[in-house]
Amino acid sequence: MEKRYVTMCRSETVDMAETDRQQKVLDETVRHEKGKIVRQYIEFGKADIMKLRTLRAMAIDGEFDVLLFESLEVFGYAPDEVQEEVRFLNKYGVKVISAEEGEMTPDNIAYLYRKQFIVC
Repeated sequence: MEKRYVTMCRSETVDMAETDRQQKVLDETVRHEKGKIVRQYIEFGKADIMKLRTLRAMAIDGEFDVLLFESLEVFGYAPDEVQEEVRFLNKYGVKVISAEEGEMTPDNIAYLYRKQFIVC
């Protein structure tokens, strides 16, 4: 069965070239996985709480199988909030995947955030 994807792109600086680049990466990933994009989100600035509420409602209704974004920064900043969203989506059978970091689970969120810091 063809997997249904929701894709998310975000630029804090209203950089259309950046969101276009992200969308190309996601489109190629979905095409490679032989999936189908059912909804695309493109945001500028901070993450939108309304989008998260919509994603939750779609997950409850079984409208998609995979939430895909390019990197962890696109999804959110606070590890505890991201962990809660991932836990909720997983509960309804939705996989949360970053093209950069791979599949995210409540158990690996802290590790993925720590991996972003560079120690000098």
